[in-house]
Amino acid sequence: MKRHMVKFTSVLLSLFLLSSSALTVKASPLVPKDALKSPESTLRDTTSTSIAKSKGDILYEDDDVVRLLIEVTGKPVIDVATERGVSVRDLTKSLKKSITDKNRATQKSVKDLIKAAGISLKELETYDNVLNGFSIETTYKNLKTIKNLKGVTHVSVAHTFSRPEPDMSSSTEMVNAIKTWTDTGYNGEGMVVAIIDTGTDPSHKDMILSDESKAKLTASTLNGLPGTYRTAKVPYGYNYMDKNQEILDLGPGASMHGMHVAGTVGANGDLEAGGIKGVAPEAQLLAMKVFGNNPSMPSTFGDVIVKAIDDSVALGADVINMSLGSTASYVDENDLEQVAIRNAMENGVIAAVSAGNSAMFGDGFDKPYTENPDIGVVGSPGLAPETIQVASIENNIVTANALSYFYAGEELLAPYANAGPKDPKDVFTERVPYLHAGLGGPDDFAGQDFNGKIALIERGSYNFTDKIQNAYNNGAIGVIVYNSPAGGDGLINMLYPEGISIPAVFIGRSHGLNLVELLQTEGNYVAFSGKLAKAGNPEAGNLSGFSSWGTTPNLDFKPEITAPGGSIWSTAQNNQYQTMSGTSMAAPHVAGGSALVLQRVDEYFNLSSSERVLMAKNLLMNTAIAHHDTGTYNSYFGNGDYNYSSPRRQGAGVMDVYAAVVSPAVAYEKTSGIGKVSLKEMKDVTTFKVDVKNLSDEEVTYVPRGTVQTDLSDGEYNYLETQGVYLDGTLEEYGPNGLYSGEYPIYFSEDSLTIPAGETRTLTVTVDVTNGIDWYYNLPLSEVFPNGTFLEGFVVLEDPEEVNPTLSIPYMGFYGEWDKAPIVDQSIYEGRSFYGITTLAWYDQPNEMFEFLGVDLDGARDKNTIAFSPNRDKNRDDVLPLLSFLRNAKEMELNILDESGKIIRALYKDSNLTKNYYDGGNGSPYTASLDWIWDGTAGGKLVKDGNYFYEVKTKIDFEDAAWQSMKFPVKVDTKKPMKESLAYDEDTKTLSVEGKDDFSGIYAYVLEITGEEPVSNNTGIFDFTDITLTKKSTLKIYDFAGNVETLDLAKELRKIIKPVNPELPGIPVPEPPIPPAAYLEPETPVAGDVDAPVVMVESPEFFETVTSKIVTVTGTVSDPSPLEYLKIDGMNVLYRWNAASGKWVFTHTLLLEDGYHSIRVDVKDKAGNQLDFLHKIFVDTKKPVINLTESLPRVTKEASITLKALVSDNLPDLKVTLNGNMLVNIEQDWSYFDSLAPASYSVEESIPLNLGNNTIILEAEDSAGNLTKMTYTIRRNK
Repeated sequence: MKRHMVKFTSVLLSLFLLSSSALTVKASPLVPKDALKSPESTLRDTTSTSIAKSKGDILYEDDDVVRLLIEVTGKPVIDVATERGVSVRDLTKSLKKSITDKNRATQKSVKDLIKAAGISLKELETYDNVLNGFSIETTYKNLKTIKNLKGVTHVSVAHTFSRPEPDMSSSTEMVNAIKTWTDTGYNGEGMVVAIIDTGTDPSHKDMILSDESKAKLTASTLNGLPGTYRTAKVPYGYNYMDKNQEILDLGPGASMHGMHVAGTVGANGDLEAGGIKGVAPEAQLLAMKVFGNNPSMPSTFGDVIVKAIDDSVALGADVINMSLGSTASYVDENDLEQVAIRNAMENGVIAAVSAGNSAMFGDGFDKPYTENPDIGVVGSPGLAPETIQVASIENNIVTANALSYFYAGEELLAPYANAGPKDPKDVFTERVPYLHAGLGGPDDFAGQDFNGKIALIERGSYNFTDKIQNAYNNGAIGVIVYNSPAGGDGLINMLYPEGISIPAVFIGRSHGLNLVELLQTEGNYVAFSGKLAKAGNPEAGNLSGFSSWGTTPNLDFKPEITAPGGSIWSTAQNNQYQTMSGTSMAAPHVAGGSALVLQRVDEYFNLSSSERVLMAKNLLMNTAIAHHDTGTYNSYFGNGDYNYSSPRRQGAGVMDVYAAVVSPAVAYEKTSGIGKVSLKEMKDVTTFKVDVKNLSDEEVTYVPRGTVQTDLSDGEYNYLETQGVYLDGTLEEYGPNGLYSGEYPIYFSEDSLTIPAGETRTLTVTVDVTNGIDWYYNLPLSEVFPNGTFLEGFVVLEDPEEVNPTLSIPYMGFYGEWDKAPIVDQSIYEGRSFYGITTLAWYDQPNEMFEFLGVDLDGARDKNTIAFSPNRDKNRDDVLPLLSFLRNAKEMELNILDESGKIIRALYKDSNLTKNYYDGGNGSPYTASLDWIWDGTAGGKLVKDGNYFYEVKTKIDFEDAAWQSMKFPVKVDTKKPMKESLAYDEDTKTLSVEGKDDFSGIYAYVLEITGEEPVSNNTGIFDFTDITLTKKSTLKIYDFAGNVETLDLAKELRKIIKPVNPELPGIPVPEPPIPPAAYLEPETPVAGDVDAPVVMVESPEFFETVTSKIVTVTGTVSDPSPLEYLKIDGMNVLYRWNAASGKWVFTHTLLLEDGYHSIRVDVKDKAGNQLDFLHKIFVDTKKPVINLTESLPRVTKEASITLKALVSDNLPDLKVTLNGNMLVNIEQDWSYFDSLAPASYSVEESIPLNLGNNTIILEAEDSAGNLTKMTYTIRRNK
């Protein structure tokens, strides 16, 4: 069986010092770069939080009731313990009581003085351990009096966190949505936004319309579609993946991502009651669930998305939000998702799509190399030209559910991100003790009793699922993970292990360290009372680090706009709320903003469908506020005041909805009509035209200015921030734009542009870098960027009267040849390899390992020792490349060449390969396929020993792109090495052996003694001091091709060494493993069980192709309550309890015909919870068919013949090879299976004939591995 290769579209959730230069020239003395020895200390105002707190006093009136924290004289318990070098728990009970009694007496005397002063108060808490004091509730005016009382050392207003206005108020303010509602009345009324995502909860209290009579869609307007009417706010919902009516996000670890997105677009809650409002609060939402509830399949497919898009258009959606995508994709006008989006746009629908959360190429591995400028990883379908693709900026405020604890006498609230099926606020009704478990490894729990306690764990070393599982295994009833030093106080979403249900949360580092400190005071308790915490985001003002960079592989301009996506508080199912981060959170801000702008467009402009979309998109982009670069250099030198963040990262800037709905003009590139400029490849001088159209009935005037920018590089690394490109000779310490700036080489045809009402004027823009230099080195760009670089910036149109919103148009192009930069990483045998993996290897099938070739025992790499021996001895029998793709490869050809460079076998062809972007380890740093294996044959025969080349040819997705070729030398060597000499020195007890191999060379000498670990080296010298030979002792000599000469060592040395004991050393018998504890099968429903059973279909895998019509479905079911039933395709399935795993197991047989099958799985427990989903597979029992369309002669005198045949298969994929040479590799996107035709290929190949017998082998293989082989022999006579 084979799992089919398909294009998956997965929801992506989220959550420097420059090195010495590789250039030999000196940096400009104008820029004191040596001042950046410790830039981190100068980048950010680290006192902003404390400043906010210190201003608290002036925020209160005298009569305000406040909580005062009062510290009194006398050492608290922790001070005494610290002085003695012990923890609080190590102090004797009598000593602690003595200290406490003394301090309580002091506290009482101070309270008596307060009451004697006539101050009315309410006593609250008493503190003994971390401080000596108490808290009271009184009026603010009494603070000064209390501060001066005898015995009082300090008085402060207790810093508490009440239930705040959630983060949506912050993010909606950031995009100016609130001002739009209040000043213009545009609030989404009459607009419909489709949420194509994981599901929506229409019953949420914030999912309402203020006036249902103004709803655009009603129950009578559903047009016979498969979904059903839900509510006035959410008039339609359907599960397009599972093809049922369940539109909630269910199952283990359900993220409720779609509900979060829906709330950001259009929640309409009561702010006073803790609700939230989205960007378009009066818009209706369509619940288009495209991610199913099958735990085995977290992804979705193109056909599902296309159907949801189609139905959204049919329902009259004005906007579609798609917070989903596949990383580093291609722009493809024939891709069906992109076609569907184009059709939607032509029907007047805007598609707001997330850019992706993979940052840039190599994120988490290393900074990109300067010579590899193609760092973009934006995803599909957002890179379709008709979408508006959205990048992310951090929210100003972070709000989340919080745990509470007392620290320094003050109740503090730590915001947390919840993981797993249970929120601790729903589990813990009382304070809960906790213990510290280090980094959460198995050994970190030793010596502590975690039963009935929460495990506090630091982030790092182990993955989240292991940390949580280890805590559970050690009896913990909950887990708190706090961030690492690098992560700081940021919150991230954790993966959660399957099969357990203890609460697990993630908190910021500062709160985590506080909790660690409290362990010394016996104040190690936390509470989960459902309170919310709101705090400033330490990353506020920064573009989100996870937000994916552009461009697209073909140099199109993406992303196009930015919106808040970092730390967004929004709705969750069941009247809950949660914080999430990602461009998934940014896109719905733009979807909601688009609805508001469309209200203006529809009211005033009377445009056709596609023109309506283009007008709204251009208004949003034109009026977006270009983000100033906050990178290390730009912040340190103040260059961010005039350098904008790269348009490849932010698009046009941060959305400003209000400016978009009031701007009197719109600007766009003259040819494309879009408010962005994609210049493709640029020369020294580039010109483009911008049209500015006056939409108002009054004259408007704009003054143009612009920037010219490129990536900041030291010649070795790309530092992922912007530097200016300036005219040579203009860079000054106090330059025209600011500190260390010069004149941008950008010019305009007009100094000022005055446009009469309703008319359009054209501005010609010229970028001329003929005499341009970079900021860092003051050198021509070609001397810093060997493979070219991006030239980009903004054309800014400002109202000289500062009345109308500023308009801007970002532009971007590549200065150089886009197809020049390497597609495949340099190999390990050469200089600067980025990942250090690209190599030739052989496939060790028993161990499922790729073993590098051309590497000796010491790790030294030499391409001249790449060799293999195709002799079927299971050691270096084949060869294949491991390739790290630095760029997307639109086409790839793999060829075997002889020593002269002639192709002797066209091994494989492939297309649409994706770069190895890494993404913090979520993506692989290399690509390999067993289809790339060369077994040493050509023309159906084993080649002779000799020198060959394995060629990798690739080409990018760009018009007229040149092929790039990487050739690995490889030796075919089937001859064994020989023993040249062997000697033994009795005095030193040293064995010396020397081998000989005249081709690939000696790789290793291996000493094997039964019962001992083999000893290997490449010197041939072995120390026999502690070695006792046995009868089966052998010495092996290996060459680099894997050939081996085996010597019977005892026989070789019997005249030199005395006879040895033939018995093998004793081998200890391991103790039998301890059987796991048995789990009891549930017998009665568990009270409070609201979670659906979890069904994991283990075989066949989702989208697997099986080669038998008899399909056996196996899997497991887990649930705390007993099962009511389990059905597969409507048939009751027998299941049995497995006491070892604590799950039910099942096996069910189906009889299925060839083709595509959606197996429906339906399960219900006796608590009433149900899960229903589809599990999709393919059955293919038929081999491809080969039909000769012209007969072949058995005997001929011709020097060649033409083979004509038709090859076909019943399913869409097909590979055809002729004498081992690949003719075609048809690979379809099976997510569109229903619309794919069966594969076929017409063969017409001229075949040269040698004198004598010629064997022709034509092979056809389908996706299931079914193989048809036609062998034909033709004799050529003279």
